[in-house]
Amino acid sequence: MNVSAAPISTRRISFILTLMVVGLFSAWRQSANSQPASELYRITAGVTRSQMNFHQVEVAKGQEHVLADFKGPGKVTYFYITDDTVGKWYPGLVLKVYWDEKPYPCIQMPLADFFGAIAGKAVDYPSALLQINHACFMSYLPMPFSKRARFVLANDGDRDYSQKVAYGIDVEENATYTKEQSRLHCEWRRSNPVTNGLHTILATQGRGQYVGSILQTVSKSPGVWFGEGDTIFHLDGKAVDHTPGTEDEYGSCWEDPHWRTFASPYCGHVLNENGVNRMYRWYVANPVRFQRSLKVEIQNQHNNGTPTTSDADDYTSVAFWYLEGPHEVYPLPAFKDRTASSFSGGKQAVGLCGLIGGSNALLSAPNKKPLSLTLPLPDCIIASRAENLQALRRDEINHAEGKELALAAGVPGGRAGVFLAKPNPRPSTVAPTD
Repeated sequence: MNVSAAPISTRRISFILTLMVVGLFSAWRQSANSQPASELYRITAGVTRSQMNFHQVEVAKGQEHVLADFKGPGKVTYFYITDDTVGKWYPGLVLKVYWDEKPYPCIQMPLADFFGAIAGKAVDYPSALLQINHACFMSYLPMPFSKRARFVLANDGDRDYSQKVAYGIDVEENATYTKEQSRLHCEWRRSNPVTNGLHTILATQGRGQYVGSILQTVSKSPGVWFGEGDTIFHLDGKAVDHTPGTEDEYGSCWEDPHWRTFASPYCGHVLNENGVNRMYRWYVANPVRFQRSLKVEIQNQHNNGTPTTSDADDYTSVAFWYLEGPHEVYPLPAFKDRTASSFSGGKQAVGLCGLIGGSNALLSAPNKKPLSLTLPLPDCIIASRAENLQALRRDEINHAEGKELALAAGVPGGRAGVFLAKPNPRPSTVAPTD
């Protein structure tokens, strides 16, 4: 069949050419800014700068230490850090990142938790945006800024910090970021325990996109599956259920308390140990976009459709998102609240499960001043302000009629005081000792 083509108007041709030019420019800009593996050969504008150090870092209680201070415009492309505790970070060390002369940080959370080592426990994983490889903690999250970027370590803990620290931060200096409005924001939240069956991961105002989270859960009953809760996005005020189950949201399905661990570029479940589960999810191909506001919640459910009540679990999350311009994030809870034992009512605790019955020692402190701590067996949580507890010989442990375990321990610095927590069937999220 012979069909003559209709003439194309000059205006239509101009419109099509404009779309093509805009599309090509957008594609070029995206490749220049993100540089995927297939585009590594492409030479772009900009110069790479780096701030690195390997030295003794001392941060007294209540004080801060500046890691780096960059002038813009630019984009942070890589950030790694480690210290000579070899992955056993001091929990009072807080990472603060400030954008463009703002007096408040847009990233504020325990340093270890930013990289996914919730409660200071490091587990190796190789995701596309964050990684832990042995004692090397790495971020590939792009962080554009127009005027200034400051990376600060703060100490809000209960002792001074002094360790050998190695770190490096790479920045691409490029005038194209002068008008870039997007800023990375991160916040830390904990529900200990979850109330009303819902844990809030993020709540923010403005225009932007949510790119992912790290979630750690501590089950009150380790043998009961925690992960039937849906993820809910409140996008510009409208609630949207995203996935029918926690395991689905974090990249696996049909799971149970024996959930097998895995790690992949965009999702993973890297820890399943005595009722403690840790997961991550990155929305790289499908960022969650919003124009006015976003709230992200996750349900704590053991059975589909039934929120937890008295059996609620302990949830800790780290959220990552981009907003137009710097905004304040959720306030970081105080050190003692962040490091409180699960289900302990805010008291700091030392977990003893797994130590009882061991062939070596349990606990002691350097000066061995007597401090009586009792633990009804077979329960396994006892709380104390004693720090830097070391090993005690078994002959320093006394049994009282086989029902209580008394430990002789010292309190460094002569500080006394015992805070007994309600007994729990297992140790939970506990601040690590040094």
